[in-house]
Amino acid sequence: MTLKFNGNTRLEGDVFPSGSVYSSISVLAGSLLANELLLHNVPLVGKVKEFLNSLAVFGVKHTWSAKNSLQLDCSVVTSAEASDPILIAPLLIRLGEVTIKKTLLLPELTQLFKDLEIVINIEGENAVLRMPQTSSKTVNVENNLAASIAALFLGTAGGEGLVINNFLLTEETLDLIEFLKSSGYEVLENQKVYGQLKIKGVTTLPASSVFSLPASSLESAFWASGAVMSFGDVTINNVSRERLISFLSKFTMLGALLIPLMLRASGESRISGIKITDEPYIKDINLFDAKIFSETITGPASLRGVKVAVPDFTGGLVLILAALGSSGRSELLEAEKVCDFFDNLPQKLEQLLH
Repeated sequence: MTLKFNGNTRLEGDVFPSGSVYSSISVLAGSLLANELLLHNVPLVGKVKEFLNSLAVFGVKHTWSAKNSLQLDCSVVTSAEASDPILIAPLLIRLGEVTIKKTLLLPELTQLFKDLEIVINIEGENAVLRMPQTSSKTVNVENNLAASIAALFLGTAGGEGLVINNFLLTEETLDLIEFLKSSGYEVLENQKVYGQLKIKGVTTLPASSVFSLPASSLESAFWASGAVMSFGDVTINNVSRERLISFLSKFTMLGALLIPLMLRASGESRISGIKITDEPYIKDINLFDAKIFSETITGPASLRGVKVAVPDFTGGLVLILAALGSSGRSELLEAEKVCDFFDNLPQKLEQLLH
């Protein structure tokens, strides 16, 4: 896929960011905790389609009921080999036993399972996990994403509740918490102890659940950066101001979005905490004549359009912003590396470019 830009064009109009891809995958894994699920604002991208194929192995059926709305039928879930670490915990809750490849037993997950007294039997290249009759009531997930999500799922198993310490609070886990709350689970955050949650499960699976994924904070930040880069005027709809501010204050990729904007600014700019010249996308943005050769970025730079291949997702975001601020024509090859994460990105760009 190639994205083409003409120089000196502005982004102008309304845009509706879809839900986060990774939040969608977490919530889709959580669909195994219900019999029916209706999800709204789901990004229709390759990563989500791949995960739906993984769920289909267990008997989960899905239909796109409307644009970005997904209906899932989980009434019949059969035993099979889990192919993704995020599926281990919800399958344990649903079936009581799950078989996985040993390679999926990440160290942080193995420790969590041991803390919760989950039985792990190694059988050749596979591992068989079984839910215990009783388990510990407090676990520490050490700010690890995979362990945080797994612990959250395992806390839905019922009983007096599971206390999770050092829970990693990200957009992905926050969206998953809101999904579980909407499904009837009680999730409480200790306001006095950062990263401590308590989740109380239910004895029977919810019959059905409806949830609308919040707008992706990353996509929202990208459109805001695009508006600044192109001297445009963009209204970003359905975004939580508090969530976006919290996201931007913690998000490490923000440096990548800031660098093109610094090239627009007058004077010298620096970003603390990262070594700019070590970032892999710098060589690509320098093709636009950005002239970044030190940790100090001097602007305003006269960027010129080029033809270049997108190296990866982060680099793709940087190159799109650079193309928006360049004179002349730009062509970004292999743009699917970005489009696989942002729903309808080419169409949204076309609607906004003036």
